[in-house]
Amino acid sequence: MESENKRSRQLVQALFRESLFQSELPPHLYIEPTNACHLACVMCPRDQSRKPVGFLDFTLFEKIVSDSLAYGTRRRIILHKDGEPLLHPELERMISYLKEKRAARTVAFSTSGFGLNEEKARALIESGLDEINFAVDGATKETYEKIRRNSRFEEVEENIRSFVRLRNSHSHHPLEVIVRIIEMPAVSHEMEAFQKKWETLVDQVEVRPFRSWAGRYQPQFMNVHEERVPCLYLWTSLAINWDGSVSICSLDYDSRAIVGNVKDESLYDIWHGEAHRKIRLAHLEGRYSELPACASCLDWPARPDFWNEGTRRMATAELLD
Repeated sequence: MESENKRSRQLVQALFRESLFQSELPPHLYIEPTNACHLACVMCPRDQSRKPVGFLDFTLFEKIVSDSLAYGTRRRIILHKDGEPLLHPELERMISYLKEKRAARTVAFSTSGFGLNEEKARALIESGLDEINFAVDGATKETYEKIRRNSRFEEVEENIRSFVRLRNSHSHHPLEVIVRIIEMPAVSHEMEAFQKKWETLVDQVEVRPFRSWAGRYQPQFMNVHEERVPCLYLWTSLAINWDGSVSICSLDYDSRAIVGNVKDESLYDIWHGEAHRKIRLAHLEGRYSELPACASCLDWPARPDFWNEGTRRMATAELLD
């Protein structure tokens, strides 16, 4: 039985690899409503970005969705990248549009929860949103407000509780509420208290690994000792900035890995374009130092069970075909 299960897993992995490398579009899209934000979190580099602050135009958003739907339904569309999605005045309309068009199995976004009043919460719930992630880094006011500067601890906690109460009164549509905390020394002493505080109130409490933001931060506690492998994000997602520029990575806060712009090209042409192909090939050949957005990155997902010799050969052959 064990041998049979192992063969089944291997078959599933093989089919996944084959479909991944031959995909017409990635399973995941990050679409940035805005890179504006009212907070100044200590682990966020957005204030160092050269990208101007702006808001995604709804007409351009419709074009992105149309490009995506031309090749089926995405697994996930995440309405979030560098800013606070709640600041976009048409966020609920975007979610409703995605759900109406059946553009993705799951529509989600991340938020600090700051400024989420009851009217906004009700509109989000009624839009058909599938998943909301509240980023709450701290179990106490002192810790939280040192990390999430310009926010207010008590307000955010009450906003989340209020959102859950409203969600529970709208049972016609499942909406998963996740509260997360980033794993870093500043909150390590509060992890247990954080878990206990939220585990009975929300659907899931999530501990996220610290992000280096494509190498912008190199904290000692984040040392990566494994042998580096190609970043799987290059085959699973694209990140579309508010101005239409498309990056290979949702952590590319400074637009150092732009592979096209949806104002001028289709998502399909960008996904299969020469700029993206060259970056993938550089990863497969271990030439990370040649790529500004990847050279010092610590955020690549180490998947030794995925990147074996056969997988590399398959991916390389697909790019050189």
